[in-house]
Amino acid sequence: MEMGRYLLVRKLATGGMAEVFLAKTAGPMGFEKLLVVKRILPHLAEDSQFVEMFLSEAKLVARLDHPNIVQIFDFGMEADAYFIAMEYVEGPNLRSLFKRALQQGRPIPLELVVRIVCLACEGLAYAHELVDPRTGEPLGVVHRDISTDNLLVSRAGNVKVMDFGIAKAANGGPHTRSGVLKGKLSYMAPEYLKGQPASARSDLYALGVVLYELVAGRKPFEGESDVQVMRAVLDEPLVGVRELRPETPETLARIIDKALARDPAERYASCRELQSALDEVLFQWGQRVGMREIGQLVRELFPTLPSDELALAQSTPSVRSASARISTPVRTPAPAPAPSQVPPAAVMEAARPSTAGTGFSQTIELAPAPPQRRAPRLWLAGLSLVLLAAGVGVGWSVHTRSAPSSALPAPATPAPTPSPGPAPSAPTTAAAPSPESGAAAAPSPEPSAAAASPETSAAAAPSPESGAVAASPEPTPAAASPEPGAAAPSAPEPEAGSEALMRATLRVESTPPAQVRLNDKTMGRTPLALSVEPGTVRIEVSGTNGKARFERTARLQLKAGEKRVLSFTPKLVSVTLRGRPDDMTVLSVDGQLLNGETQVMLYEGRHQLSLRHGPTGRNYSSDCEVRSGEKLCKFFVRTDP
Repeated sequence: MEMGRYLLVRKLATGGMAEVFLAKTAGPMGFEKLLVVKRILPHLAEDSQFVEMFLSEAKLVARLDHPNIVQIFDFGMEADAYFIAMEYVEGPNLRSLFKRALQQGRPIPLELVVRIVCLACEGLAYAHELVDPRTGEPLGVVHRDISTDNLLVSRAGNVKVMDFGIAKAANGGPHTRSGVLKGKLSYMAPEYLKGQPASARSDLYALGVVLYELVAGRKPFEGESDVQVMRAVLDEPLVGVRELRPETPETLARIIDKALARDPAERYASCRELQSALDEVLFQWGQRVGMREIGQLVRELFPTLPSDELALAQSTPSVRSASARISTPVRTPAPAPAPSQVPPAAVMEAARPSTAGTGFSQTIELAPAPPQRRAPRLWLAGLSLVLLAAGVGVGWSVHTRSAPSSALPAPATPAPTPSPGPAPSAPTTAAAPSPESGAAAAPSPEPSAAAASPETSAAAAPSPESGAVAASPEPTPAAASPEPGAAAPSAPEPEAGSEALMRATLRVESTPPAQVRLNDKTMGRTPLALSVEPGTVRIEVSGTNGKARFERTARLQLKAGEKRVLSFTPKLVSVTLRGRPDDMTVLSVDGQLLNGETQVMLYEGRHQLSLRHGPTGRNYSSDCEVRSGEKLCKFFVRTDP
């Protein structure tokens, strides 16, 4: 089937508004290019309002030319139906990437989460700053539907903003009708829900929701219905990400809180400003991550994803299923349920019948309020307490504290498919808090102290007795009895349990939090539970307190069914940098710039130095080692030509 000059290869999705096709265009000498074609349904071609919205998308997005925005190649009409031809991005949307990572028990590392959001900031900032080339006036473009569904992550590691279909330009159009909300409720800014115009800071708020969701494993505000979600966004206190994921650095938590401020004036002024703050966090962490590391993660999580499934990520939720359209008088919402009737977060998400928070783009028509009257503020009494009880746990403490195995997250078991894919080629972590549950691990009792024999990156590694590295087995709890009234497990359950018993469970902790690599594969940040194949494993831990950096390596022999805790606690000491020749100035240690200081705080272990020779002005690199009990970090540089 052809549409204009495009050959439609396969239909990817049909919804209430449009069809999406994987297509290709051909040229001389066997030239072919894959792309995605979106065509509005024939019966909607007679709806002038919808056609105007569709045309507005094409006209607006055609102006957007940026590597972090999905490009529009063509717009046309075929057989009385309008269509848009757009860039084919080889990669999933962020929601699918996040979900796959949790299914495989390896939450996206925080440094990659931060870099992904930075790249999204690039695309949004460009759109927000777009000007009319004829007049030089700002167009005031606002996306209005930022979510994990509308951020694509390519296998090359780039991040692209897509679906400007409900975007608004300040110069008007069919999308500025008073009292109409468009987008996904759980990502909408409070001022937008109140009927105020959307702005660039509304998009920034939505990006803050994305950042919160990727870090904490759940959205900041949830509810059992659309109205409850709206109330939560407007009135409920924000649960800090550190309550849900205690290892989150304070600097990142503050950035998220500012991005999610209810008052737009208290948020970052622009996506550029948010991006700068996130870049500074990565610099403080000593993390140099970019598109290469993001692409590696995508390829690991989606090793053989077919082209039609990749393109399906570009079919917006409103196309994959009919867009919800509800009329919600905010002035007179339904009575709030009693605290005892509000289900915990895990039940709320699993039993939710509506489209709230599920990725559907919604159009909500608000009944106009009488003049000089404000909508009453209805509170969901007790909802925040229920959410805290269900979704806010205490993370594993550092040093040698450990959780009982019943509190450890179990390895995720993928749902059976008609054609199962290949088994994972590398060990994966146990399941992290999921968006459905939002639960964190409970406080843990003291484990028995059994030291491993780690191999550290320093020549003279600190011993387990010094608290630098310690490994201990998990206590074996009694078998848990079923909850009263709980359904009996189905037949496949024992098989899944037996398979889980064949693996080992390793929990890695460190103070301060650090990045963990298992057998040369990045797994996440501490504290982290890993479910691995039995045998010899190599664990590398690297982190920073913002000024000093540390690296440690350990090898462990794990048996099937064994539970082990590996704790890294590097010692921070004050040392004097001294070396030969004497006229050598230390510019930086582990990438952290110095202002002429020679007395610095460093972790025990080996460190990289950047040096400058005074007489010649030449730069050199060297390393020095901080040993236990020593107060000098010595280096030697040969300056002979």
